[in-house]
Amino acid sequence: MKKHRNAICIFASVLILILLAFYINNSASRNIVKSENSYTVSIDGTYLSDPLHVICTITESIEDNTRFVKYDMQLFNDMNTTLSNWKALINLEDDEVIKSYEEVQISKITLSEDNSYFVIPGTDIMDIPGKKSVSFSFTIAYPLAKVVKFNDFTVYGNLYDDYIYNVVNVILLLAFLLWIFHVFIYIYKNFNYQEYRKHREMDEQIILQAIDTFVRFIDAKDTYTRGHSKRVAMYSREIASRMKLSEDTIQNLYYVALLHDVGKISIPDTVLNKPGKLTQEERKIIQGHTIAGGNMLKKFTSIQGVREGALYHHERYDGKGYPEGLKGTDIPLYARIICVADSYDAMSSSRVYRRHMNRDEVIEELKNCSGTQFDPKIVRYMIDMVMDGYVNIVKTEVAKDDEDFKKY
Repeated sequence: MKKHRNAICIFASVLILILLAFYINNSASRNIVKSENSYTVSIDGTYLSDPLHVICTITESIEDNTRFVKYDMQLFNDMNTTLSNWKALINLEDDEVIKSYEEVQISKITLSEDNSYFVIPGTDIMDIPGKKSVSFSFTIAYPLAKVVKFNDFTVYGNLYDDYIYNVVNVILLLAFLLWIFHVFIYIYKNFNYQEYRKHREMDEQIILQAIDTFVRFIDAKDTYTRGHSKRVAMYSREIASRMKLSEDTIQNLYYVALLHDVGKISIPDTVLNKPGKLTQEERKIIQGHTIAGGNMLKKFTSIQGVREGALYHHERYDGKGYPEGLKGTDIPLYARIICVADSYDAMSSSRVYRRHMNRDEVIEELKNCSGTQFDPKIVRYMIDMVMDGYVNIVKTEVAKDDEDFKKY
């Protein structure tokens, strides 16, 4: 019975990893945290070298004192990234009326109530061969005496990096192959418990490495925080160890801390890596990574507290944090620990807009924020780790690990 139970646990663990990759991929594709971009596209005189351009064929006909002008358009995307959830907004004069429309891969055209403009909602245009353009047609009716002048229109849409989707798909494929491999081993060994136990330990190691590798690609989106999630996870694990928490809790917290910044997958690189001061809108987008991470991990229940770690690690002990303004022990313990570890790593790491704090400055800041930003019962363990040099061991280990990773 025991060996059957262990087999089911291993199968379930690998299956959960596959479902996690699917869920994150789907969540990111819905653009949970995105900023909208707008582009003016010229119909006549367009430059084919423009990142977003259109080839338009115009056909006119006259019937019953009405001029019908048909526009056959092909919109091209050469922006080296996918244009998603886009829509084209075309302004109209008061006496212009949409007579009809035709479409290819386009949803229904929507006319405003005052007939001043109409909207063409489109599907994703990916910057890859075979999917770089989309075609659509529509006809506008004008009074015969009117001079037709319609030279450009505006396209609104979101940009996201196709790179991260390729990463997720690779990890998804590896997880699926791992699952198939384990099924084969499971049958071949014919439920031999000792042999199976070795494979279970091997699978657990592979799962940890897969999660760790996935986290590396998330951290790689931010040039200045490479290795951040691994360091935060190691600091969090050591804090939990010094707090004398159970071994299962310590290991579980390590997994939770590894995934605490998974919501950054939804932040545009232009905002995440902006060298200057963020605008208020950009700051809201950055802060939105906690909600995005919480949503991505909502159904990932095999690791206890993983959603809360992502959602609440920017809450403050005094209740002035985000996203929900939780206070004191209302903030889950995992999130309070990760908050301290995350903040220490931010203070001790350089950014393009500021240098890192030195050892004494970090200790002073941790003390000053005890009881306001941080749980005072937790922050003292972080201070001890700074003073006894444990943090330097972590930084050295992660840096060496990262160098080894780059070789591949």
